[in-house]
Amino acid sequence: MTAIEYRTMALGLPEASENKHMSHPDFRVAGRIFATLGYPRRGWGMVKLTPEQQEFFVRAQPGAFVPVNGAWGRAGATNVRLPAAKKGAVREATEHPNGSSRFTSLMSDAHTRAPMVSILLCCAAGACGPIMDERLPDRTERVRAYLSALVAQSKVPGIQYLVMDSTRTLFEYDGGWADIRGHVPMESSTTMMAYSMSKTITAAAVLRLVEARRIGLDDPLDRYVASSPYGPSVTVRQLVSHTSGIPNPIPLRWVHAAARHAEEVRLL
Repeated sequence: MTAIEYRTMALGLPEASENKHMSHPDFRVAGRIFATLGYPRRGWGMVKLTPEQQEFFVRAQPGAFVPVNGAWGRAGATNVRLPAAKKGAVREATEHPNGSSRFTSLMSDAHTRAPMVSILLCCAAGACGPIMDERLPDRTERVRAYLSALVAQSKVPGIQYLVMDSTRTLFEYDGGWADIRGHVPMESSTTMMAYSMSKTITAAAVLRLVEARRIGLDDPLDRYVASSPYGPSVTVRQLVSHTSGIPNPIPLRWVHAAARHAEEVRLL
């Protein structure tokens, strides 16, 4: 994103105006500064966020968002590195599918005007994803709306999301496609490859067994596995921490010619 694009976006907000603050441009709504340009130096902007919003954006895109130094930064003021900001997110953040301005509908409440400008400006500057809508009082509905936004904005093709405790399901969500080409919707019964996600579950199970003194972290693998081609030097600890040196060759079916990959992408 360039400084011109940043200025154009800021001034495109309803009732926004440009002024000067400490020798660099600032942008205001109802007399309140929500963004500046050229601070702390050329190629940077600044947006005012809440500390929670700042934490989210800095974590999501640390190359583009940096807290301002000092107390002002701790209060939420956040620098935006313009060269790292993505222009595509500007269109995504500012336009509804029907072409109407998203800012127009969200700016109607004068009491929430300046904070909402800051949130949307940050989204437009390059975080490239939805944020949790804290205006929804019910936590379950907030999570459901967030996941639906991820699918609607094509951030992911499909989602299965499940929260459980030891006895029951607390929250469940299915959305998007299980098969994009075949237009098969994602359902709770859809099965998918777990891949490396199983490593965390396996490690947790092993540590529970260690805690129960049923196995030892430094025990050799062949104490529990009848046949292993890697000898007695491999231990449980090495397996759990992925430091055993055991190879992990990828399946041959994953390997194919570049031309075939291009054709598959075209069909999708």
